[in-house]
Amino acid sequence: DNDRPGIMLASAARTYLNHYGVAVGRNVGVYTANDSAYAAAIDLKKAGVNIAAIVDLRDNPSGSVIDEARGLGIEINFGRAVVRAGGKLRVSSMTVQPKNGGGERT
Repeated sequence: DNDRPGIMLASAARTYLNHYGVAVGRNVGVYTANDSAYAAAIDLKKAGVNIAAIVDLRDNPSGSVIDEARGLGIEINFGRAVVRAGGKLRVSSMTVQPKNGGGERT
C-alpha cells in the first residue's frame, strides 16, 4: 500500500513543513527503520500536527531523537511493521503487527 495517495517519505513531509510551511496532514502516522523519520515526526508535532504513532521496525533503538519524541508524548511502537493502509480519498488507518507476524492492531 505504499503507493496510495497520502503516503510519502518522512523526509518529504519534513521538507513540505520546513521549506514550504505546509503540513502534510492533521493526523500523521510514521513508519521507519531509522532515526531520520523521528526528526520529521518531531518537527510535525512541534508545528501542531498530531502524530498518531511512530512504528519502528527495529527492536530496541535508542538515541536523543527517540527520547525527544517520547518527551513530546508521541507513542512509539518498536519491533512492529505496518502491513496495510486503509482509506479511500486519504489514508485513514494503518494496520500494525509485530514484525515477526502475529496479531494485528489498527
